[in-house]
Amino acid sequence: MDREGREAERERGRALARRAAAQEQRAQIKEHKHQADLAKLEDKREGEQMQRLNQLYQLEIQRGREKEQEEKVERQRQYHAFLCAFEKGLSGIQWEKAAVDNKEIVFEL
Repeated sequence: MDREGREAERERGRALARRAAAQEQRAQIKEHKHQADLAKLEDKREGEQMQRLNQLYQLEIQRGREKEQEEKVERQRQYHAFLCAFEKGLSGIQWEKAAVDNKEIVFEL
């Protein structure tokens, strides 16, 4: 083989090496993009889960407030029933009956 033939052969070898390197880089870029897409999807799922958990937490807080409000209204109702019975001078069974009768009283807070 003459010098030009060897040089052409070396150039083909370098061209093949460049193509292989470029192909490997494209594969790496594609894999990197795929991994980035997966990470983005995972972040989205985590965000949605955090949002759901926050909504559940807020619902529990609201239920707790509603329960406290209901208990407060019931205590006020019972206190009012007690005062009514006390003012009327009722005792014992009469007071219990008065408390039952006063259950229809609604308080506005």
